[in-house]
Amino acid sequence: MLHSLSRLSPRVGLAFAAWESCTVQAWQHAIRRCASTGTSADPGQEVDVVIALGTNMGNRGLNLHRGLRRLRQLGLSVLRHSALYETAAAYVTDQPAFLNAAVLARTHLPPRELLRLLKQVEAEAGRDLAGGPRFGPRPLDLDIVFYGAAGYRDEVLEVPHPRWRERPFVTAPVADLLYRREEASAAAAGSSSSSSSTNGAGGSSGEAPGSVPLPYGHAGSVLGHLREVRGVWDASCSRRPQPPGSAGAGASSSVGGGGGGGAGAAGSGGGGEIMRRVTPLINMDAGPSSSGRSSTAGGSSSGADALLTWGVRTQLMAILNVTPDSFSDGGKFFPAGLGGADGGGAAGGAAAAGGLAAVVGAAEAMVREGADMLDVGGQSTRPGATRLTPEEELARVMPVVRALRQSPVLRCVPISVDTFYAQVARETVAAGANIVNDVSGGALDPDMRHTVAELGVPYVLMHMRGDPGTMSRPEHTSYGPGPVWRGVGAELMAGARAAEAAGVPAWSIILDPGIGFAKTAEGNVQLLRDLPLLRSRGLDGPYAASAAAAATGSSSPEADGGSGSISISRSRDGHGDEDGSSSRVWGGPLLVGPSRKRFLGALTGREVAAERDAATAAACVVSVAAGADVVRVHNVRDVRDALRVADAVYRG
Repeated sequence: MLHSLSRLSPRVGLAFAAWESCTVQAWQHAIRRCASTGTSADPGQEVDVVIALGTNMGNRGLNLHRGLRRLRQLGLSVLRHSALYETAAAYVTDQPAFLNAAVLARTHLPPRELLRLLKQVEAEAGRDLAGGPRFGPRPLDLDIVFYGAAGYRDEVLEVPHPRWRERPFVTAPVADLLYRREEASAAAAGSSSSSSSTNGAGGSSGEAPGSVPLPYGHAGSVLGHLREVRGVWDASCSRRPQPPGSAGAGASSSVGGGGGGGAGAAGSGGGGEIMRRVTPLINMDAGPSSSGRSSTAGGSSSGADALLTWGVRTQLMAILNVTPDSFSDGGKFFPAGLGGADGGGAAGGAAAAGGLAAVVGAAEAMVREGADMLDVGGQSTRPGATRLTPEEELARVMPVVRALRQSPVLRCVPISVDTFYAQVARETVAAGANIVNDVSGGALDPDMRHTVAELGVPYVLMHMRGDPGTMSRPEHTSYGPGPVWRGVGAELMAGARAAEAAGVPAWSIILDPGIGFAKTAEGNVQLLRDLPLLRSRGLDGPYAASAAAAATGSSSPEADGGSGSISISRSRDGHGDEDGSSSRVWGGPLLVGPSRKRFLGALTGREVAAERDAATAAACVVSVAAGADVVRVHNVRDVRDALRVADAVYRG
């Protein structure tokens, strides 16, 4: 965790140099030196930097959200984000747990000027740079881990950090920043054009088709450092003991289960410390304690914040459609008088009020049956559905979101809103929603990605081609000569890159392969079967399950054609821990929504959607075996029972 970076060396940063002498005068002297000097690369040259982030005070997710936003406002270009990890405090252990991450950024600033900017942002976040307790809590901690291909050293700053190898809470997030397939593309493009390219400052060695410029191949690149960090992290994963009976394919993620870029499950670093991969819910009540509703929902809390903790068990998202025309439950939760139904007016308003009470009661029943989060939808996305305007959709969902949020039973239950409109996302989050679930992945509203970035909430980014009215056309359901998972993976990665470029951090993105959207029945079956390949070979960076290659001795991200999982112990005795026994390292969180879909009817002969719950449960178990972190379903009770069995088998 990043708080330890400041403890490893008196040279790691400006504020830390002051802390070593524990005097305000030392800090003031350091800031004057930083302001008056600061060597760098040549003026105007862009340099890639890796910045580590940490926080353990107040609303930690909100601290990171505001800190990154401020860095962008001050001119730092953030290219990539790691996953987010929660780790117990080191050294001074009587303090809240830390959240840790890393970003790859680009800057024109010389090292000391960059350091001064980071300290400015820390101070604005409320950190006491002069008189705070050594090794104590801090609202925001920002450190330079790498600066360009070479480094920098003087009496107050040394980069690369001399001891970055010592702690997995440093190597794990930094390892996430290496995109292996993009690196290979850049290397191939660079070698093919080497005769005509000088590879100079600010240049590019090539781009993958349709992607943003790759952050490799120029004089200020940190690619060499990222390769080294990834190698260190992969080696540490492969050295850790595996619990008895934990080997095997098809296993799901567990606490900390993340590792695309490699990280995720517990790193010991010689100390046996537990790392958990998390997604913050920055606008949610954390509840009275981590053993309360948040914990039951797969979340945890530390002080004023709430988290989704991935890998403890499979999360169940319950579908609450307030529509008259959804394919399975249209009209079931659509109160009379809501959204213009029944003519409105006084009678319609009274009917809507009574209907809202019924909707809230149904939602509370879902939670009692085992739902971890609720997904409210006001617009049908069935094939051929008529599209509503944002105003029409808001008229349906806003009263429901407000009513759900007023329920004491649902106070600590995350509410997701199923929408592809930025306006609906903005207004429902203001009313109490916590997650945006976008079936279009940002393709149907150009403002959606930037809106989600501003809101700072988790973003379910689903794969779809076209829109609900056109997605079943042959041009959208054909994936060419290659497998479905490959096309879905490439398009999901393009969506994730676009979201990150808009300011949505990777740790807030939940990918959804879009079962039932722009796929044939056969394509849906293939995609479910090949979810492990999608995770290990179709995705990249913090979204991918490429840590498996390291555990099996493979250095190629394409070498893993199986489940893409590894099992590692997180306890000193090699038998796991109380939160999940063993940890199978996966990539970023994956949501799968097979509930009552048409292809299940084709497989079972069940023409009525509501009769496909047994098939839905089977598809959910298949998804868990392939590493799904969340399943989205209509029938909560039956699927929760199926998930209990699946989790016992695949996470036990």
